[in-house]
Amino acid sequence: MAVRKDTVQTTVLIDGKQAINQLGKLEMEASELRAEIKGAKKGTDEYVAATKKLNEVKGRISAMRKEIGLTGMTLQQLRKYQRDLTREITT
Repeated sequence: MAVRKDTVQTTVLIDGKQAINQLGKLEMEASELRAEIKGAKKGTDEYVAATKKLNEVKGRISAMRKEIGLTGMTLQQLRKYQRDLTREITT
């Protein structure tokens, strides 16, 4: 009979401040990546890598927003989320 040991690491959010801070950091990272993409020529390795990283960050932001919910976001984050949703609808 084999014995199996698993190690699990969890983080418990008490009032959501940690999640809100993480969301803010992800949004700043996305902003920096957008600036990097804007300064790079299309088709270069730098452009492709930054675009790929930006898409990953956008996915993490989306997941974080779903986890936090609208009530856990700051007013500034809600306004940015509104702009993002409006942009998705119009494109």
